[in-house]
Amino acid sequence: MRLSLNIIYDRLKIPEKNMASHPLNQIMIYQGLMLYKDGIAYDTELLKEYLLLGLSTDFPASMEGCGILSVGRLPDALREKNACVEFDQDCDLYQIFYQVQSLFGQFECWERMLAEHLDKEDFMDVVCRSAAKIFGNPVIFHDNGQVLYAWSDLSGLTDIWIYNKEIEKYSLSTSLLNQFKVSREYQASMLTDSTELYSDSNLDFPVLYCNFFVAGQFMGRYCVSEISRKIQPGDYQILDYINRITQQAYRYGRICLVNQVKEIETLLIDAIEGKPDEGNRLGSQMKLFQWLPEDRYLCVVILLNGRDVHTYAVIGARLDLERMFPGDFVFVYGKNLVLLANLDRRHQEAKDISSSLAYFLREGIFKAGISRTKHGYDFLKDAFWEASEALVVGNYMDPTKWYYYFEQYRNDYICMKSMGVLSAGSLCHPGVLLLQEYDKRHKTQLFKTLQVYLNCDRNLAGTSRQLFIHRSTLEYRLEKIRKITGADLEQPKIRFQMLESFRFLEWESFRRGTI
Repeated sequence: MRLSLNIIYDRLKIPEKNMASHPLNQIMIYQGLMLYKDGIAYDTELLKEYLLLGLSTDFPASMEGCGILSVGRLPDALREKNACVEFDQDCDLYQIFYQVQSLFGQFECWERMLAEHLDKEDFMDVVCRSAAKIFGNPVIFHDNGQVLYAWSDLSGLTDIWIYNKEIEKYSLSTSLLNQFKVSREYQASMLTDSTELYSDSNLDFPVLYCNFFVAGQFMGRYCVSEISRKIQPGDYQILDYINRITQQAYRYGRICLVNQVKEIETLLIDAIEGKPDEGNRLGSQMKLFQWLPEDRYLCVVILLNGRDVHTYAVIGARLDLERMFPGDFVFVYGKNLVLLANLDRRHQEAKDISSSLAYFLREGIFKAGISRTKHGYDFLKDAFWEASEALVVGNYMDPTKWYYYFEQYRNDYICMKSMGVLSAGSLCHPGVLLLQEYDKRHKTQLFKTLQVYLNCDRNLAGTSRQLFIHRSTLEYRLEKIRKITGADLEQPKIRFQMLESFRFLEWESFRRGTI
């Protein structure tokens, strides 16, 4: 196993006051240790693959691009051109040689053990247990559903990882998960493809982590918790190496990581399409993400333009939404970007969601439809289609707006769908059409009188005020309306048909551009 000078420096058992490091090579390129002495002919290219240990007086001024362990101070020119560790003149060269050589041997044995388990099902367990000895700290790997897959020791992590009896596995505690969901640092950490240190802002200790991606999909992460030993610079390279070798093991097919995010997206799309949920798989998966069946949620459908898909801007838009709505679900379905927002977990209402979306929609030149509030996964299909239809109808009626609530466009939706085949004349109550025709011939206002009367729930005083007429005039008009239409306004069914008729006629006028 090749090591970096960082790794060697971190693990030397020599008092820090007796050695000093200069720009250390962080790349794991050194395959062993070599004693260097002036006067011996060396292969200059081979020298760059080994750490060179010798007295400061033996290293020539022309040396460049090497890793040097020097007993004694080096000239400035050498320190600038090489990765160096300098030891006091009094340090024993042979003791240094023994320690460094032992480190190379230790890591070589570790690498050989990992290689022996590459195609075995216990690979991840072996990695975590053995790496814990290397780091001097607990090592865990959790999947993308925040469920532990492998670990070394949980004795110092009992407040973080709680045994979940329902799934019979350890999962992240609810309280900590809720903290992570609103933590900008945590959200940013989900996107990194290098080894990084997560601060102690949500935990009592920093955590060195490395995300594990497969084909661009986040599948989980390795975490080293700084409990017993301080995280050192060389630990970054070791964890990065672990991640790389895990990629090899994954290709053997022995690591059974389920892409839970991808799986739940598939289940959500199945629910939208009305496919049966055998064995309540969706409900079980939602529990892993801390969604409860009784939680209130709504669906937001954002229409994607062709440019968003072809330029892959949709990927950035999706990531932006995920950062804005941590803990909720964002996925692409057809030509739409779909957001399922849990109102109870966010302690918000529908208007709060639209307020949060406003800037995102304007900046991305998107438009969105928003469903009614739902609870229960049986209504996911309804929620999706409510949001989709609100987007279509709302954009038709109010093209200058950025988002549309289905609740506000419900009646318009009914009109649009009904009049897709039939005209208003076919859908209206005949009496309403008779009134419309009578008003045209006689210059009267019986049509408007009936409309206001029904909208006021047949309240005579309220209707008179809105029409600015005397009550006796209203009663006269109503009597005339009854004679012309032949309708019994005491019948709820008749009143409903007439109210719908006014909406159909208004929609037809809107469609023709006459209002």
